[in-house]
Amino acid sequence: MPTSRGLSHQNPGPQENECESGSASTPGAATLTDEGYVGLHVHQGARIMAAAHGGQVVVSDATATLTASDELGPLTLVDLGEHRMKDFGAPIGLFQLDGPGLDSNFPLLRTLSARFANVPSLPGPLVGRDDEVAEVIRLIADERRRLVTLPGPGGTGKTSLALRAGAELLDRFESGVVFCDLAPVTDPALLGPEIASALGLRDKGGVPADELIVAFARDKELLLILDNLPLAIELAAARLRLFALPELLA
Repeated sequence: MPTSRGLSHQNPGPQENECESGSASTPGAATLTDEGYVGLHVHQGARIMAAAHGGQVVVSDATATLTASDELGPLTLVDLGEHRMKDFGAPIGLFQLDGPGLDSNFPLLRTLSARFANVPSLPGPLVGRDDEVAEVIRLIADERRRLVTLPGPGGTGKTSLALRAGAELLDRFESGVVFCDLAPVTDPALLGPEIASALGLRDKGGVPADELIVAFARDKELLLILDNLPLAIELAAARLRLFALPELLA
């Protein structure tokens, strides 16, 4: 099992709101009042803008969908995944504008989803494995290691051990812990998309999934737990570049 460690509001056209926190864009209707524009999408745009950092331009998935690639010229939209924000129940897909003259190195967005935490809960306590859990945690915490592998025959509790260690390590990784079960993968071409999906990344029309993953995880302190990895590696030996991530727990 592995793990990796390593705008404004439109009505009807885009307007840009910039402040020290960054810039944001999302399309939608707004009502003009004596105090300015108000409405759900105005509020959403404000939340997106507050999540961005100084110099960072972030747009919603709705804006990205409406923006044709030929309108961007040398600029591109980098998928930042889905994020939950205060006052909005459903997560919102966010993209960062990137290209010549723009800084692309920013901390995680300041959203409720800034830290990944999709590690499944164990149905009960992991009895008699405390020493093993402590050893796995020690190995992962060793910054000299990018990959930790838990070998053994099926049914010996490797997944439970990894999940327990992942849960214990959640607060140690700034970007969180992500679990991805690769058991359903039988086609090498689906390995990258399966991991990308666990990370909340979406198909960007022709960009290989492994490139999306590496670009997304490169500047993050992230623990990625890949369950049933031996089969995945056998299926996808040609795609081992996926594991050129910051750090990796197997």
